[in-house]
This record gives sequence, C-alpha cells and structure tokens, in this order.
Amino acid sequence: MPDDRKPASNPRSAAGGLAPGSRLPLAMAAWVAAVCRAPVWVLIGAAALAALSAHYAARNLGVNTDTADLLSPDLPFLIAQRRFERLFPDYDDTLLLVLEADTPERAREAADRLASRVERESTLYESVFRPRGGDFFARNGLLFYGPEELASLADQLTEAQPLLARLSADMSLDGLFAVLAEAVESLESDRQGELTPILDGLGRAVAAQRGGQPYRLSWEQVMRGETPKSDANREFLIVKPRLDYGRLGARAPAVERLRELGAELGFDGHSGVHLRVTGEVALAYDELRTVIRGMEVVGVLALLLVSGLLYMGLGSARLAVVTLITLLVGLSLTAAFAAITVGRLNLISIAFVVLYVGLGVDYAIHFILRFEELRSGGADPARALRGTTLDLSGAFALCAVTTAIGFYAFVPTAYAGVSELGLIAGTSMFISLLSSLTVLPALLCLVPGTAREAKRSRETPWIFSALLDVPLHHRRRVRLGTLLVTAAALACIPEMGFDRNPLNLRDPASESVAALNALFAEKDNGYWNIVALAEDADAAQALAERLAALAPVDKAITVFDLVPGQQEEKLAIIEDLAFVLGPGLDPGQIRKQEHAPDETLAAMEGLREAFDARLAEGNAEPAFSTSLASATAALEDMHRRSMTAPPAERRRALESLESSLLSTLPSSLRSLNQALQAETVSRERLPRELAGRWVSPDGVYLVQVLARGDLTDPQTLARFVSAVRDLEPAATGPPVMNQGAGDAVVLAFKQALIWALVGIGAILLVVLRSVPWSLAVLAPLLLAGLLTGAGTVLFGIPFNFANIIAIPLLLGIGVDSGVHMVHRLRRGLPSGDHPLRTSTARAVFFSTLTTAAGFGNLALSPHPGTASMGELLTLGVLLTLVSTLLVLPALLPRRATCTSANPSARNTC
Repeated sequence: MPDDRKPASNPRSAAGGLAPGSRLPLAMAAWVAAVCRAPVWVLIGAAALAALSAHYAARNLGVNTDTADLLSPDLPFLIAQRRFERLFPDYDDTLLLVLEADTPERAREAADRLASRVERESTLYESVFRPRGGDFFARNGLLFYGPEELASLADQLTEAQPLLARLSADMSLDGLFAVLAEAVESLESDRQGELTPILDGLGRAVAAQRGGQPYRLSWEQVMRGETPKSDANREFLIVKPRLDYGRLGARAPAVERLRELGAELGFDGHSGVHLRVTGEVALAYDELRTVIRGMEVVGVLALLLVSGLLYMGLGSARLAVVTLITLLVGLSLTAAFAAITVGRLNLISIAFVVLYVGLGVDYAIHFILRFEELRSGGADPARALRGTTLDLSGAFALCAVTTAIGFYAFVPTAYAGVSELGLIAGTSMFISLLSSLTVLPALLCLVPGTAREAKRSRETPWIFSALLDVPLHHRRRVRLGTLLVTAAALACIPEMGFDRNPLNLRDPASESVAALNALFAEKDNGYWNIVALAEDADAAQALAERLAALAPVDKAITVFDLVPGQQEEKLAIIEDLAFVLGPGLDPGQIRKQEHAPDETLAAMEGLREAFDARLAEGNAEPAFSTSLASATAALEDMHRRSMTAPPAERRRALESLESSLLSTLPSSLRSLNQALQAETVSRERLPRELAGRWVSPDGVYLVQVLARGDLTDPQTLARFVSAVRDLEPAATGPPVMNQGAGDAVVLAFKQALIWALVGIGAILLVVLRSVPWSLAVLAPLLLAGLLTGAGTVLFGIPFNFANIIAIPLLLGIGVDSGVHMVHRLRRGLPSGDHPLRTSTARAVFFSTLTTAAGFGNLALSPHPGTASMGELLTLGVLLTLVSTLLVLPALLPRRATCTSANPSARNTC
C-alpha cells in the first residue's frame, strides 16, 4: 500500500484540507494532543458524563403517540379540530368497543353487560355511551321506520302472533315441535316463506350441536321476517377514559382493563360474542407498544450488526470496541439533549436511536482507518494521531455542518414530528464529532496497538477489489449508464404517490387496526365522518341540507334527525299492533312445561313425519322445499344419535338444542314489548346524554357528514373532503385531519428539500471556494435522491407520513461521503494510486454500510411506518454509496482522480 506520510502538494491544504488557511485543524490537533496528555482522566470524565446523561434521559425522556402533535398546532385544520374538541369533549380521546355476536339479541345483551361493568369502573372511565342502544332507542326504535315499512312489519308480526302465543304457553322443544308440525300441515302456499328462517335455523342448530359449536336462532329476525343487515349483529359502545398524560403509558390501564373485562365476560368469540377494542386511544396505545417493541429489537440488532461490520471494516476487535465505546458515549449525550430540548419523543423522532447507531460511527471509522494507515507506514501513535487530526479535521467539521443542515432543514417546517427529529439528529452530529475527537483519541492513546497490527490490517484484501478499477477504466460506459438510469428514474417520478391513510402506518395485526379495517371493508364510514359546526338550530338545518346535496356525501345528520317524522301515523300503527298482539306475549307470562327426553324424541319424530308428508305433496316452493328437506335430514340425524346415546348424554344434547333454538325468544319478546310502548318524541324530550353529543352547552350545533363510497380509496376520500370543505371550510374530523396532514407533510418535505439543498450548497461553496468541486459533492446526492424516488415506484413503497423524510435526510447523511472523497482528491493521491484504493474510500464504504445496517434494521420493525422509513433510507444510503464510489470518480476529469501527491511517483491510475 502507498505511504500516505508524504506531504501533500499544497502545504496549506495539508493543514486544512477543505478550507485552505483555516486554523481549525491546528486547534483540533492541539485539542487531541491535550486529550492524550491525560487520557485516563478524560475517559473517567466522559464515563461520568455519559452515565449522568443516560440517567437523566431515562427519567425525563418520554414518548408521545398523539399523531395530532406531529404537526404544528397553528395549521388551520388543527385549529378547527381543537375548537370542536373544546365544544364537544365527549368525542375527544375515546375508545370504540365493537361487539359482534351470532344474533342481534346476544349482541344487545353483551353490550348491556359490558356497559354495566364499565360504569362500575369509575376510576378509569368517565362515561360510556351506546350510539344505537339505551332506553330511548329500545322504546322508540319503531318510530324511525318509514310508515310503509312499519306497516309491513306490523303485518308480519300479526301473522306470527299465533305461533308466538303458542310458544309462550310452552317454551320448550316439545312446544316448538308441536307448533311447527301444525304450522307445516296448515300453511298456505303464499306464506311458506314465513317458516323458512325457523327451518334453516333448525338445520344449523343440529349441525352446531353435533360439532359442539355455539349457535343461537334469532327470533327477532324470525318475527321481523327481514333479511339480516350486515351490521345487525353488531353493537357499539363509546367509552371516554380518564387519562393522565403526565405519566408514561397513560392509555394502558384503560385499554387493558377493557380487554380484561371482555375476557371475564367470555367475549372471546368462542361463546358467540366477540369484543374488539379500537378508537383513537386504543390505536395510539397499540401503536406505542408496537413502536417501543420494535425499537427494542431493532436497536439491539442494529448494535450487533454495526459491531460486526466494524470488526470487518477495521480488522480488529480492539478497534471495534473502541469505536462502540465512543458511540455509546455520544448516544447517551444525545439522549440527554433530547430530554432537555423536546422532553418527549414522538413516533418519528424515537427513531433517532437507530439513526445515531448508524451515523455515530462515521467519524470514528474515518479517524481509525486514517490513523491505522499512518501507523502502517511506521508513524508512532502520537505522530499518527496528530497527522490524522490535521488530515481529517477540516472534512469532519464540514461533514458535521452539512449533515446537520440536512437534519435542521426540517426544523422550520410545520411537520413538528420530523422537526424534533431534525433538531435531535442535527445536534447529534456535533456531539458525535466531539466524542470522536475526545473519547476516541483517549482510547487510542491508551491502547494504540502495534505498527505490525496496523500494517496487517491495512494489507487485508478488500473483497470488492475487482470493482475498484471500473469507474476509472470504463469512464464512458459508467457515464452512459448513469445517463440512461437517470432518464429512466425521471420517467418514474410522475408516478410517485403519497399514502394519506394513517392506518397503513400501524400494525394491521393489532386489534384496534384490525377492527377498523373490518368496519371499512363493510363500507361502514360512521367512524370516519366529517363534522361541521353551526351557531344555531336554523343554521344547522340549512347547512345539513346543503351538505347532503353534495355528490360525495351520503347524508348529513343533526340532532333534529333524532326526532322521527310522521309520528302520529306511526304511533297509530304501533297502538293497533299492541292491541293485536295482546298481553299474551308478555315475557312475564312465558311458561315452560317439563317433558321427559322420550317425550321430546317422540315430538321430534312427529315433526319429521309432518315434514315428510308436506314434501310428499310436492306443491311447495323451491326455496321452502330446500329448507324443509334440510330440516328433515337434521331431525333424522338428531333422532338417530339421541336414540343410541346414553340417557345423560341424550338429555344434555336435547337441552343444548333447546337452548340453540329458543334461548333468544324471551329477549326478543321483551324488546318487542318495550318497542310497543313508544311515545311522542320531541327535541326537548331527548335524553341529555344523547342531545349533549349534538348540541354544546352554549348552543353550538353539530352536523355529522357521512361519505358515499369507500373512504379507504384515496380518490374517494379526497373528493369527499374537498367537496365538504369547499362548502364549509371550518369542517373537521378524521378525513379532514388526514387530508390536511398529508398536504402539510408534503409541503414540509418540499421546503426541507429546498432548504437542505440551498444550505448544503452554500456551505460547500463557502468552504470549498469552487463551483466544480461543490457540484462534485452534490452530484452523487442528487442522483441517489432521484433513484430513491424512482425506487418508491418500482418497489411499491409509497411515501407516507413516516418515510417522506428520507430524501431530505439523505442529503444530510450522504453528503459526508462526497465531502471525504473530494477532500482526498483535492489533497492529491499518494504514490499515483487512485481514490478507491485509499483508506478514505474504505472508510466511506464501511461507514455507509454501518449506516445502512442501522436503517436496515428499522425495516424489521413491526410498525409499518417505521419499517417503511427503514426500507427507503436503506435504499437511499446504498444508492448514495454507489453514486459516490462508482459514478463520482467516473464523472470527474481524469486529472482530478489520478493526480499524485508525489510528482516523481509512477502514475498507476
């Protein structure tokens, strides 16, 4: 290897590198010399400071998962959202409980039981609200039917009255079989469909009993004779927890207790009822757990992988340990700085740990490899340390400034989440520089190793040595290839997209996300509605009418929609129905006669014979015949198994079948009786807990706007938000928040990109005092950024709220490589060697690999947003490495890459 101890062709450049005449390298060399005069005391002081910093950070650095805090509070849509939350606090920081059961009756019963348990947990929860439940809707639900729909239901219930009355007198399997046998024998052809739900239920009940699965026949659906809606078996509870944001994990007790209550009540799906906890509080809680779990794993993996790469790149376990100690000191100091300046990390700035692990070793790698290079030439440790400091301090200072600018570019933007990351990461570059010029030299002074070890490390063959000559020996091919790749990348840029759906940044396997995705899959947009505010009743009604007329809007709802229309006509129908049904359907009058199993089996056989007889007539409708045949086969199977079973097992089987077929009937009759007691509803008679969610105490009215179409489709969402906000600019709600946040983030990205380019370019011009050399540093960055943008299209990684920071950050991260390479080229090359065979190129290669390793581990995070950020940053860093080591040497003139620092040496480039 060449001897780099020979002087550079420019004496002033030898002292300053990138800044001719600068006194900074001499000052830094004096600092390192002072460190080496008392290395033990320096290390003791550094260890004490690092320990205090780590302790302070552990006690004072929290995590904030509120996505609203990721943006500047001065944005107009956030101002509107805060006003809405202030006027209607019941909608802020809530949990949405989704209960799904096998029948509507069981769903209501489960909601009642869970609501009762939640109300008793007053220390954890302020309130619990049932949007579609409670006494008001149970008593007045029929008033929300249309007159024709209600009349049809009344006719259906009137036809079912004899059957229900007979069952009320004997609510047992024997009673049911007797009623069905009589009904099948006398049923007229035009009424065959009335029995189809019961016949189908009978077949399913027998199949479930045979398989040991839960099943319940819904008598509410039988009585109504209607096709079940997709959400008929679903109930919602909205719970407002008591949250103490002054403590870490403030959401955990409220969310975990609800899941415990679900387990205690058996709402795990096996009993026919399934509880899922979602809503903004649960989403934030699950996301925090995912992020922290991911960072714990990713942080350890990043440290292990970086350690392995350090050993490979430095060729010595001793040097790898020295570098890691320097890294940990800087990381502790950075964590303390974060605790002092921002106090709480957000879902993006929490990534600074992995970012620092990847970036914090860069200076140390360059310093050590240059130090070893000089040691391999015979220099003693003190001389090698001074030479290394003089050679690299100018480049280090420039790298720290330009990298920090890349991070600081986000600080003035409205994207507060990345602004905080930019502040922490940008400052960490100076902390890393200080640690690399203090802790690292002190360690090297104490354990410098031997010159023989340094020479052996220097002579370790580079596994990529076959590629070293490609940029210089095939300049034209590399330039042409670069031109073609650039053109292809430019063609991809118009296809780049931005994913505005925050759910896509969360773990889809988490309960809260899975629950919402299931609702959206059924086109249930009730949770994702837009809200608008009106100052009085007339304004609210007028606004609702205008909003409902918009094409993307399904409906606009106000408190006045809770007052049914045409009440006199509907109440008359209900009154007549109550008279016809009579008191015989009072659940309190229900009787169940006791029957021996043999009697029940005899009744079952009689019912099967009645079914056979009706089938033999051959005049049944096809659908009725299919249901009748299925029920006949089920009865025959049940009868055969029961006759051969032991008496105890036979009794249990019949009791199970009876529960499957009749257990919901009492509940259905109670609901029906309560609905028949409807009274006139007026705005003034609405329950306070219901009206208070639509009219604030000071008289502001709420208008809820529901979308038409699938809001998970970005175009549908954009049209919906645009149409509503064009009419009512102060409208807010989750769709508006997502759309507005997306616009703010994209704007912040553009601003940060421009400011990073301008800032880094200006610094390079000032320090390098040369436009060509400044462009030489920037060219690889611009190319890598362009290719990274194209990569989002080719690899299907759209920009989102987390990974959009990649391109501006790459400017700050990648500029180091260009600075070091240009620094080496401007000083001249030793012994005619070309730039890719120097310690600088080796340091660039391995420092970039360690950075990519840190970011690459982010891609393993279970949090999709963090993972996408890791994927994009890793791709960008690797492309920056290729651009710096392959494209940059080929783009520069031959004389710039093949100039020897020793004119008498043979030029081998």
